[in-house]
Amino acid sequence: MEDAVGAPAVRGRPVTVGPDTPVREAMQIMLGATSGGAVVGAGGDLLGIFSDARLLTKVAGLHEPYAELPVRQFMTPNPRR
Repeated sequence: MEDAVGAPAVRGRPVTVGPDTPVREAMQIMLGATSGGAVVGAGGDLLGIFSDARLLTKVAGLHEPYAELPVRQFMTPNPRR
C-alpha cells in the first residue's frame, strides 16, 4: 500500500521489540497495534526492522518451530536512517 506520493503507507502505530523477543510475542504485539512491523532496538540503539512480510519470506520451508525463535533471526538488520 502506498500513499499519494509513492511512499509506503504506515499501518497502525509503530511498536518496538527487543532482539531476543520471541517471534510469537512480537507478532501478538504487532497484531494488537494493527501494525505490519516493529522496530527492533536495545539500549536506545536501532538494530533492525521486523516485518510480517519479512517473516513470511524467511520461514518459507523452515522446518523448525519459528514462533519461539528470537526476532533477531528474522529482522532486517541495520535499516537505513
